[in-house]
Amino acid sequence: MKASVIAVGLIAAAIAISLIVVYTPPPDDFSLENPGWNGLSKLSSELRLRRVSSIPDERLLLDPSNATLLLIGPETEFTQREAEFLREFMKRGGIVILMDDFGSGNALLQLLEVAPRFNGSLLLDSLFKERNSALPKIRAPAMNLSEIVLNYATAIEECGKPLAYSSFYSFLDIDSDGVWDAGE
Repeated sequence: MKASVIAVGLIAAAIAISLIVVYTPPPDDFSLENPGWNGLSKLSSELRLRRVSSIPDERLLLDPSNATLLLIGPETEFTQREAEFLREFMKRGGIVILMDDFGSGNALLQLLEVAPRFNGSLLLDSLFKERNSALPKIRAPAMNLSEIVLNYATAIEECGKPLAYSSFYSFLDIDSDGVWDAGE
């Protein structure tokens, strides 16, 4: 009797854990299934986003004039083949949005022979911010947005026509000490 009660309890616990794992959304930053502030589930459902597992993906060249490719936080170096594919995608009318801060975005920009570069230092703002200075609020009048909160962002250098601006009080934390120092 005692063994059967323990067995039933173990089976019930296994079922409960399985249900929690299956129905709990992933907390990963920028996940298409994450409904939190750092996820893309709302954007995904509104714009019908779909995940592309690798570049090149020939499906992207079927009708690039109606496609936007989001490259979010790339973690590995891009190859020359991938850069050539992206160049062809853009030549055919596709849009590529590279969202990076401290990853391999600059290597891709170099392969594409594009002048702007990610600075790589953390953009901080102790006055115009969300919960902490690493979540600065920026203005984007070119996009008709009065405020955007960035998450551990950096600046873009050599950008001919910026779309967004940080405040006068923001700075690039070059030495990563979290405090404004002369020259930052």
